[in-house]
Amino acid sequence: MSINYDSAILVVDDMPTMRRVLAGILKNIGFKKIYEAKDGVDALKILSSDGDKIELTIVDWNMPKLNGMDLWRKMKTINEYQHIKFIMVSSENERANIMTALKEGVTNYIVKPFDPKTIKDRIEKVFG
Repeated sequence: MSINYDSAILVVDDMPTMRRVLAGILKNIGFKKIYEAKDGVDALKILSSDGDKIELTIVDWNMPKLNGMDLWRKMKTINEYQHIKFIMVSSENERANIMTALKEGVTNYIVKPFDPKTIKDRIEKVFG
């Protein structure tokens, strides 16, 4: 499977600046359809209306209301979201947290701070 740049991507982060940075990187890579959510609850609303279009989520771990791991756990239980790849982004670089995320089936994990090349490499790996 190769990257389909027409794929829709959902960026979920409680920091507007981080959402803009990620959206900018994704646009520079070539993606055109980028949704943004401020937390897991907002993400679920977007997924409920456009989940069939979204093929990748890039989600911050630490957010109010519904954090990244809890969002992932909820998405795993919903059949309509089974096709969606999930990259966790976090400043949490403790090995235990990374292992927890990967053991629970998160597709990939990126530690902040990151650069555009890291984002592109992880997306290529996810769609590889």
